[in-house]
Amino acid sequence: MGLCSNLDDLLSYSTVKEVVIQDKRLGFMKYTLMIGIAIFILLYQILYMNHYLLTQEPTGTIRFSLRGPTANASCDVLKTNCDNDYRMFDELPYCQQNPACTDKKIGCPYNCTYLDAVGLSDQQERTLLIASRTEQMNQTKTPCGLNPPPNKQCKRVWDNSQAAPTSFYIADIESYTLMIDHAFTTTEDFGLTKTARVMQGFLESQNKTQCDMDPHPRKTFDYNVPWVRGVDDVPCLLNSTNRTADGSELFYNSISKLLSAGNIELDKAGDLPQMKTHRKEGLLLMVEVEYKNSRPWWGVYPNYQDVSYVLRIKPVDESTYKETEVTYKATEDMNRVVLTRYGIRMTALLIGSLGKFDMTTLLLQLTSSLGLIAVATLIVDYAAIYALKDRKRYKKAKYEKTEAFGQDILFSSHGEKQSNDVYEDNSDDPLIATVN
Repeated sequence: MGLCSNLDDLLSYSTVKEVVIQDKRLGFMKYTLMIGIAIFILLYQILYMNHYLLTQEPTGTIRFSLRGPTANASCDVLKTNCDNDYRMFDELPYCQQNPACTDKKIGCPYNCTYLDAVGLSDQQERTLLIASRTEQMNQTKTPCGLNPPPNKQCKRVWDNSQAAPTSFYIADIESYTLMIDHAFTTTEDFGLTKTARVMQGFLESQNKTQCDMDPHPRKTFDYNVPWVRGVDDVPCLLNSTNRTADGSELFYNSISKLLSAGNIELDKAGDLPQMKTHRKEGLLLMVEVEYKNSRPWWGVYPNYQDVSYVLRIKPVDESTYKETEVTYKATEDMNRVVLTRYGIRMTALLIGSLGKFDMTTLLLQLTSSLGLIAVATLIVDYAAIYALKDRKRYKKAKYEKTEAFGQDILFSSHGEKQSNDVYEDNSDDPLIATVN
């Protein structure tokens, strides 16, 4: 008997039993949780976060194009009849030629010079350098560098031809204009490919003054919804695309506007050590382009191929930047010029999430959310049998242990005496009849 009883305990079968507990506290807890879960799933996950959409991250490319200030905004200095329109040195407070220059250690330590867009920029894949200061050193190869002795250490290969490098600030780089042309694509099944020329673009500004001065700022990514002043002053979205002669939309803005949008001041130490400025030491900037074709509560735009983008300027904290290049004279290799350029190194990052309606994605979202309903029931069950005052009574009603029904079968198989009484169920016939 003891062995059979232990086996019944070990191999017992648990089944669901429906128990109605008449306690308003548990009912209130259950329905509160279920209403909260329904709000989370329907309002937040589906309507606000648009998790019923099939989404894909775009893959793209970007190109920077820098142009100096010109008297005629539409002309090209590489062609004839187009003149530059630089500000004069006495208008630039960081130039030492300015008569108002007094702080020659930090404010205006160097003379200024002019360079065109070709001379001060260096473009590579997804990056652009805009030089703010140049440093030039002339060098001559030493006898040791020309013919190193086999038994003597060579301490210097090149000797400097001057006591200190010649440094200049590049004048008026804030007036240069930067064009950012970019494009993205998705998989063939998703079916989205766009260029910046056919998209509405915005510049996100963290500068309150800049936001206040713009006559038509936007607060949301969706350009159909206006920005409501007084709710939040920053950031705001500035309409920063300009229509070209062929009808295309291009992101075309001055360096000054881009720096203001990121709250960047080249002539203040800011996050750098004392006596240093970003105009002198350079700066790393992340140019983030985010694509989107949907908005909270509304889902995708009426046409999911209607894609817009926002461009953000993000400085890297405590960063500086410089790059060095060496130029040798054409007919000899004994003399060279080492040119170091300090400036703004822009690196592009293309991000975003594009979506379109997909029934399978919606059904998967709803199905996975049903698990939260089971969590609500589990929480109420545990509260009933472990937390409330009547938990012992609730536990007894929820979990019921039957007698060991398996003993009669085991005893009959060992030839022991069986009862002549036949088990009867007045409500239903047994599924398995007793075999005598």
